[in-house]
Amino acid sequence: MGTICPAGSGGTADCPVERTATFSSNEPVFHLHHGNVDRLWWLWQEKNAANKYAFHGGSIQNTSSLNEFPNGQAPWLDKTAVLPGGGLWPDYKIEQTFDTRSWPWCYVYE
Repeated sequence: MGTICPAGSGGTADCPVERTATFSSNEPVFHLHHGNVDRLWWLWQEKNAANKYAFHGGSIQNTSSLNEFPNGQAPWLDKTAVLPGGGLWPDYKIEQTFDTRSWPWCYVYE
């Protein structure tokens, strides 16, 4: 999740420069937490061939219907949906990000 530091917030610990982008990855435990989530996803994928490339989800997350649509609401995404890089990195299809051993990730959990 990212946002823009509001006007007048420059010079604070959270927003050192006014109107700059802030990202949750600046939070100290972000990488530990998300690295473990990624590891658990990989372990789940490796447990069963049917899990390996399983994917289902909607593009709209609405907390008022979370019980009915825990993976998001329509419009539905499929493996060919594009994850936009926003100019910071190339766009990737969802299916290109499933295997950590291939590009763009290129790593293995041991």
